[in-house]
Amino acid sequence: MNEYDEVVSYDWLMELIENKQKEDSLDMFEYCENVNGYRFSDGEFS
Repeated sequence: MNEYDEVVSYDWLMELIENKQKEDSLDMFEYCENVNGYRFSDGEFS
């Protein structure tokens, strides 16, 4: 389920994750930690 309570497919979710991991901007890593090639946020968000 996404944030709008819509059902999403596993393939769609994995594609979204993979595409987000490929994004490259200067501020992306300010609050993130790279673990095995995946970024995880250390900060709070709303």
